[in-house]
Amino acid sequence: MTKTIKAMTGPFLESDPVAMLVALGLLLAALAAAALLRRLAKVRLNRWAQKDGSRLDPLLADMLLGSLYWLLNLFAAWFFCESLFLGAAARSFLDHLFLILFTITTISLLFNGLRLFLDIYLRARGSSLAEHRGKVVLPVVKGVAWVLALAFILDNFGVKVGTILAGLGVAGVAVGFAAQAILGDLFSYFAILFDRPFVIGDFVIVGDLLGTVEHIGLKTSRIRSLSGEQIILPNSDLTGSRVKNYRRMSRRRVVFGFGVLYSTPSHQLEAIPGYVKAIVDETPRATFDRAHFARFGDSSLDFEVVFYVESPDYNEYMDVQQRINLAIVRKFEGEGVGFAFPTRTIHLQQETE
Repeated sequence: MTKTIKAMTGPFLESDPVAMLVALGLLLAALAAAALLRRLAKVRLNRWAQKDGSRLDPLLADMLLGSLYWLLNLFAAWFFCESLFLGAAARSFLDHLFLILFTITTISLLFNGLRLFLDIYLRARGSSLAEHRGKVVLPVVKGVAWVLALAFILDNFGVKVGTILAGLGVAGVAVGFAAQAILGDLFSYFAILFDRPFVIGDFVIVGDLLGTVEHIGLKTSRIRSLSGEQIILPNSDLTGSRVKNYRRMSRRRVVFGFGVLYSTPSHQLEAIPGYVKAIVDETPRATFDRAHFARFGDSSLDFEVVFYVESPDYNEYMDVQQRINLAIVRKFEGEGVGFAFPTRTIHLQQETE
């Protein structure tokens, strides 16, 4: 025991005292500089976070600064130890110790940076990491990172982790095939999280299904249909289908038509587009586009009208359409224009002998 301690401390005790004092002074200066930089950065970030419309969470930013602060301290301590004359045993011990500390600090720095990045990304889109359901995935990511870090440390300590990983790899393939659908839905969830084709509260149409998005989960999402039932869809179905999001419409284009009697005089046919234009222009939240005598139908002269409703709301669109329809009926009654209905005229011819 005495020989081991002497082997570790002998070269250290023979070190130049002046060089040791210089190295110690540099270490203390580096630690003080790191602490000062952390304090200044924290003050600056707090001021930035207090501004209106800031996309920065001061708590997450402070956690990232803390990880960076300890990493800088470790570098300073490592350079200090490198400047000392130590025995082989002491050098090996410190190398292994710094390996563990650097691995832990680096994992912490990367994970805190990932959380801050996700929070900034979500805040830019009106949400935050604290209120987002996707935060439950972060502990899984953190657990996987720590397992990889442990494997890295054990490998550097001489433990043969290749055989262990090979066995885990065979088991992982079997689990992967069994959980293929679950993993597909999980990756689809991340696609929805980052691409944000829709959010909770949006009215969407997916294939032949339509309703309001109520929940976006890790595996499934839920849509409340117009008839009231809840539709549960795998996330992979949502990312693999064409999704129509009506909430993001700034205006709704409406095309409708009507037919009048074949007996309608030509001067009234010419006036009908003007009647419709005046009605649409007088209707709130409606913008006229065009109205035309479009075609000769089987039992009617058909007109086609296009206008815009300056709102994505479906109920408001129906209210506008109803006001226009009623106004057209009143106008045609006053002008003596009759709406057509399906009719058939039969001509009978009597044969003469």
